[in-house]
Amino acid sequence: MEAHLSNRTRLIQGLYAANIVGAGVPGALTTFAPTLAESVLFWSPQDPTVLSILGSIWLAIGITSILGLRYPQRLLGVFVVQLIYKTIWLATFALPAIVRGTFRPEAWVMVGIFLALIIGVIAIVPLRTLLGETERKAVPQAPASSVRGTR
Repeated sequence: MEAHLSNRTRLIQGLYAANIVGAGVPGALTTFAPTLAESVLFWSPQDPTVLSILGSIWLAIGITSILGLRYPQRLLGVFVVQLIYKTIWLATFALPAIVRGTFRPEAWVMVGIFLALIIGVIAIVPLRTLLGETERKAVPQAPASSVRGTR
């Protein structure tokens, strides 16, 4: 990578690399080898339609993250999508299942991965940057005498 990149940009690229491995690889496997993916990645048989949608989404996140290595600031939206869907899953599925005592032990791996990405994004990417705002430069103010009409 180029020497002029900031430490924060390098950390963001690390998040993209984690997405490539953690979402892109499973997404490609789920999309192109669903039978193998089902035996390696999932704990029980999955509906093929649902599995293909999940694989497509993960693969899209992986491909976007490959592009994010080159354009780290421009593709931060992939993290917004992940923050939203991971938080929804944790709040509506994982937490209620944990409280009811029906959460499968092997699903704790997903909880750890999801929390790691959520915490990583929040810690590394400023919210202002994540939402696409840029630093605004102060516009120099004209001296008061030039504001009034002079004759």
